[in-house]
Amino acid sequence: MSESLRRQISSPGALFAFKATARLGSSAAAAVEMNVTQPSISYRSRTLKST
Repeated sequence: MSESLRRQISSPGALFAFKATARLGSSAAAAVEMNVTQPSISYRSRTLKST
């Protein structure tokens, strides 16, 4: 991964949340899988979109 891309990604957790949401089809299902709340998944996804 290039250094500039690392700077653009807010956190690895945000990527994991985004991937789980895409794979499972909903943020609620991703939250259950990752053992966090649904708003937490949504927040992490938003941090990726804003970069």
